[in-house]
Amino acid sequence: MRDEDSVKSTVVGKRLALQLARQDTLHAEAITQQRLNNFLFCVSILFLVWATIFVNQTTELAFERRVALVLFSLLSFILSVAYTLLGYRGDRFITMHYDISLQLESKLLDDTPPTVEPIVSLQSGEEYICQSELFSGNSIRIPGAARMEPVSTHLLILVPASFALTAMILFALSIS
Repeated sequence: MRDEDSVKSTVVGKRLALQLARQDTLHAEAITQQRLNNFLFCVSILFLVWATIFVNQTTELAFERRVALVLFSLLSFILSVAYTLLGYRGDRFITMHYDISLQLESKLLDDTPPTVEPIVSLQSGEEYICQSELFSGNSIRIPGAARMEPVSTHLLILVPASFALTAMILFALSIS
């Protein structure tokens, strides 16, 4: 009886470890996406404020207007650089979490089919053959244009970096 209980607790422990690793991966993705959403919201407001001030072409308060334009463009640039660094960090964390999940699947799963490995393979351009009763034999492959490699994997870096470039253009317009 004790051996049977030991086997059951080992199986439960393995499944729990895998479930926790998967939840950590999802949590890391959610945090990273939320950071990007917060960045997009903040920088959009800063760009709208800059545009509102820029459009107001009154001759009075010209110096104050120019100072405000410069400050908002610099603030947008600093925020964009900070989020570019956070995006790089988030991309590395997500990759690490997927790697940990893949390692746990390869070491802990005996007879249970993997769940993380097919997702990572599909994202890498490999084919997945459906095995469920409903979709048995169907082939799933993401074409190169839809994968947008390497762009989609580095979107967390490219979006804030492009906004940093935009902020520098706004800065140049502010001082001209």
